[in-house]
Amino acid sequence: MLVIGAVVATWVLVRGSASDLKELTPQDRAVLVPVQETTVDFSAPATLSAQVAPGRSIPAPPLAGTVTGVEVAPGDVLSGEEKLYAVDGVPVVAYSDEGVLFRPLSRGDRGPDVATAQRFLNSLLDADLDDDGVFGTTTRSAVQDYERRIGVQDPTGVLDPGWFAHLPTESFEVAEVDVQAGAPAPAAGQPVATGTASLADVTMTSASAGPAGEYELLVRGEAVPVERAEDGSWQVTDLDAAASVVLADAGAVDQVSVTGQVRLLDGQAGQAVPAAAIITDSTDSTCVAATTSSTIDGASDLAVVEVLGSSVDGLAQLRPTLPEGARVLVNPVPVLGDVTCPSS
Repeated sequence: MLVIGAVVATWVLVRGSASDLKELTPQDRAVLVPVQETTVDFSAPATLSAQVAPGRSIPAPPLAGTVTGVEVAPGDVLSGEEKLYAVDGVPVVAYSDEGVLFRPLSRGDRGPDVATAQRFLNSLLDADLDDDGVFGTTTRSAVQDYERRIGVQDPTGVLDPGWFAHLPTESFEVAEVDVQAGAPAPAAGQPVATGTASLADVTMTSASAGPAGEYELLVRGEAVPVERAEDGSWQVTDLDAAASVVLADAGAVDQVSVTGQVRLLDGQAGQAVPAAAIITDSTDSTCVAATTSSTIDGASDLAVVEVLGSSVDGLAQLRPTLPEGARVLVNPVPVLGDVTCPSS
């Protein structure tokens, strides 16, 4: 009798526990949360793509001898007038100009390279030469002044193109230095320094539903300013910022794409609900089960919504069409089953 009683007691206990657990199972109970007011930034995934061009080089001028000093280093940004290195004590200075110094220049010479020399001497010496492309007396005097500055004992007034190295771009960021103190000076045309890689054909794509305006693309915590035009196209407005995120993944690859999240800088008023509350039916319509009371009545509480984006905390951003004080069902499938969103 004791054994039978124990079995019956165990059956009752187990049966009662199962019944209690069924009652406590939350999957068929409506879980309602308030609709939040938010600023909709139309955040959406985006892809930034670019063609990567290898860094250009500063070609060495025709100055033979031994490199006696190097003053340029990786990370330097050159724009002209910087001392790059010295050959037997004579400094080689960077210049940026549309013209190139390719021959010795002396009194009586004419040409675009003379005008380049005149402009550069004006910068170096704070001179007041006319860049007329005619090497006259005043230009000769300016060259002699420069010779004295670099330590020439008997100035000749003849400009040596070996004193200057032409920058391939107006602003040149050094990635690698190719000259070394104690080594022979590089031959004419050999690289003095190599610049950082650059971008071409920079494009961005995104399915963001946002309007035209100023946006930012977030990639690994870095922001790249972008703009959206009225026709929905995107333009990257800061190529330096784009280069910072793209070149980090470039390596030796010519074409690089990085993914991130794009968002509108000046957001619009909207609403936010948990992503689990969004119902997408077989026709790809989206709706939520929403109520201003304490219960959900069923299909009659379904409301069509337009999902505009998602926030960083995972909430779905909506166009503000739900009534004030509404709450949404966050477990619609267990509670309502397979439903079809209203047509409007």
